[in-house]
Amino acid sequence: MTDERDKRRSEFEAELESEIRKGRGFSPQEALGRMAGPGAMKGASPVSRQQQAEIQIGTWLGSHVTDDTGALKSVLLRHIKGSERLLNNVDRPLVALAEACTRILASDELLREVSAKPMSNGGV
Repeated sequence: MTDERDKRRSEFEAELESEIRKGRGFSPQEALGRMAGPGAMKGASPVSRQQQAEIQIGTWLGSHVTDDTGALKSVLLRHIKGSERLLNNVDRPLVALAEACTRILASDELLREVSAKPMSNGGV
């Protein structure tokens, strides 16, 4: 009885899938996905760990730093993006940000530099 029910269910699912596919286009991305098979991207993210860390820092700065113009947030994010400090702490991006801020605050020269103008990506 269970085998018969499973067979009817799989036939129904196949019909349903066929109906759904009739109504949509077929893209090269979908073809690649089908060639790779089910679960090919399971658990994987199309966004790199470094980008995820940078996004997390940007989000944190956006919700915790009061800055009407957004200049301070931009400068801090530019300092940390792609820096060795972030690359060494990609799984702990807020630790990298804290270390960068500590370094900036401990250095009069860096503090003047950050407050004076936006920097190129030199990394803190």
